[in-house]
Amino acid sequence: MERINFYFQASRAHVLKAATEYIRNMKTKNQQHQKAIEELKRQNAANELKSNSRKNFNLYFIHI
Repeated sequence: MERINFYFQASRAHVLKAATEYIRNMKTKNQQHQKAIEELKRQNAANELKSNSRKNFNLYFIHI
């Protein structure tokens, strides 16, 4: 019985270790994705600004 308990504890410890590692990896990936999202938002804002500037420039010269 003691031998079975030892293997159960070892197996449980292995599962917990694997789960902890998985969670750690998912947190890292999530942080990387969040950084990528923020960078895309910055790029999008810059592109919107350029687009609006070009539209305003074109509207100005169309009315002249």
